[in-house]
Amino acid sequence: MRRIGIQILLAVFILGIFSCSSKKKLSSEKGSSNLGYSWEERKSTKAKTSAAKKREEANTSSEESATELEIDEREAAENNSDLYEYIEGWMGVPHRMGGSTKKGVDCSGLVCKIYEEVYNSPLQGRRAEDIYAESTPIEKQDLQEGDFVFFRINGRRIDHVGIYLKDGNFVHTSSSKGVMVSNLSEAYWQKRYFRGGRKAS
Repeated sequence: MRRIGIQILLAVFILGIFSCSSKKKLSSEKGSSNLGYSWEERKSTKAKTSAAKKREEANTSSEESATELEIDEREAAENNSDLYEYIEGWMGVPHRMGGSTKKGVDCSGLVCKIYEEVYNSPLQGRRAEDIYAESTPIEKQDLQEGDFVFFRINGRRIDHVGIYLKDGNFVHTSSSKGVMVSNLSEAYWQKRYFRGGRKAS
């Protein structure tokens, strides 16, 4: 009887040990699981925050670039508007060799007046070939509003200059019709066109 009681006590003791071990293991596994989740969650949140910050910076940079571009385009439009308004006041002024007033003006005189009055950038030379010498040569397809267009009317010397507008048009002083707008595609000007030029900075 005494032996049976001891065996029962041993059995209860052994069951108690296994039960505690199982609880500790379960508790440990839960702890590991919670720690792992928190760490992954922190990494994920950090990554999302970093990505959002980069997107915000990229958007800000893009908006600033767009704003700068809009400002540049607006300034260019304003300058071109001044150019066309100025030219309008000279249309039909008769040709006069060496002239630079609305009583009479020659081709280089008109170009010099435009650069002085519209662009506030006086030219040093007075003749067409002098203006060419102080400009940077450019190809026809690269012409922009305000660039020079040079021609050889008589022989090999540059003896005519105008100001490029757009779509092949340019303003100049014709010896027969005075200040007018012509187009580079016209046969007469195609044959005599030499090169474009841009005022060197």
